[in-house]
Amino acid sequence: MYHQGLAPSSVHVVPTITPGTKLSTGRIGASVLLLKRQADDVGASTHKAPFDGRPETARDVVQELLNNM
Repeated sequence: MYHQGLAPSSVHVVPTITPGTKLSTGRIGASVLLLKRQADDVGASTHKAPFDGRPETARDVVQELLNNM
């Protein structure tokens, strides 16, 4: 049951990569593109780059969310 005000008004998907993972740039790009298409299909937005666990990447994600408010 839907209760107004309890559901998020937007969903932002942040792709992640496990630190130390050995994937080619092409493989990462293809996976991110697929995730973006899936997110677009349900009306969600996606972050431009995978989250790699670094604090500066986390800051970029949060800044992007704030800029889109």
